[in-house]
Amino acid sequence: MLSLTLAIRFLRGRHKAVLSGFMSLASTVGIALGVTALIVGLSAMNGFERELKERVLSVIPEVRLTASRGYFQDADRAAAFLRHKEHIEGVAPAAELQVILHNRRDFVPALLNGLSAESGTVINLERFLSVPLSALTAGEITDDAPDLPPLIVGAGIARRLNVTVGDTLQVLCLKKGGDQLASALKGLNGQSFRVVGLLELGGQLDSVTALTSLPAALTLSGLKGPNVLHVRSDDPLSALPLVYAALDGFPEPVSLSSWLNSEGKLYRDIQMIRSVMYLAMLMVMAVASFNIVGTLFMQVAERREEIAILRTMGMSRLRIVSLFTLVGLLKGAQGTLVGVISGTLLALNLTPLTHALEALTGAELLNARIYFINFIPSEVRLADILIIALTALVMSALAALAPALRAAALRPAAILNG
Repeated sequence: MLSLTLAIRFLRGRHKAVLSGFMSLASTVGIALGVTALIVGLSAMNGFERELKERVLSVIPEVRLTASRGYFQDADRAAAFLRHKEHIEGVAPAAELQVILHNRRDFVPALLNGLSAESGTVINLERFLSVPLSALTAGEITDDAPDLPPLIVGAGIARRLNVTVGDTLQVLCLKKGGDQLASALKGLNGQSFRVVGLLELGGQLDSVTALTSLPAALTLSGLKGPNVLHVRSDDPLSALPLVYAALDGFPEPVSLSSWLNSEGKLYRDIQMIRSVMYLAMLMVMAVASFNIVGTLFMQVAERREEIAILRTMGMSRLRIVSLFTLVGLLKGAQGTLVGVISGTLLALNLTPLTHALEALTGAELLNARIYFINFIPSEVRLADILIIALTALVMSALAALAPALRAAALRPAAILNG
């Protein structure tokens, strides 16, 4: 308790030298800035990871089983085989078609997903659609052209083709083997679809995705059955090996692919940046700690007489070491507290702040045609804050050891007699 009381008094005391006071302030500000930057950076990485899982996996199933024979001979039997397997939470027959959408003036290539009634157990699109997914798959959407099959297009496709809900689009299904568009056009099947809704994910997928019902997709393509099974597991990161293990005795030959094959690069990039952020955390804290070292060395020099008096009153060298270690720890705690508060507030408001910055400058921070989202997301996690704060405090305490040992090594007699 005595060491803590003296540490607080030393911390609050005025510095005799201007440079010492400046370095003391710089060390506190440096730690605060470092903690703030790391909380904001890691929160942004958490946000990107959350949006990747919630948005991309809302459209892209975790695992696709593609029929090797062109389509599943008995899709219901194949789906039922997997539904009762361990770790499998949902299976839905579907048709995936490479198509060209056009309005007689402009053409847009897209992936058309023909979804079944079970698709709601595999993907979660409801909050991104302007119409219920169940209404699309059940054929319950009615308009002034009930004879035309329904079509939901991504918001990016709607902008490029200048279409709205209620308009008609021609859907041309590309047959296999069409490497060149010119030659592929000779083998196209075309059909009119009615746009009944929009898909608004807010990213690149809006420009390449279209949805319809499974029967409409089979009619368009001429397939006799679904060509893929969409599968959801209880662990998205391990979905491929889990589904592969469940395929023992599967009735039809298939090929497997997971969301990590198509979007895994984004996930790996996020994890790599997160690792870089942790490395940056250590470097920033190390630089800030050097300021604490310099500050405490100056404070030891300023308080040589007080240290000598404490030693003559019977304070041990170990207590002197603990005293100045506490001074460094408290100095680090000041910066850490300021950094945690400011970093948390910034991270919680990062998305609206970046939107305001875009509106003010007219610059687009994330281009939806390049990235899977067009805004800066943020997710504050208590674990990250605790790790950052604990690291800052530990490094502050370690930085104070050298000056503390220097203070303990002073000779009281030489100081007081001098």
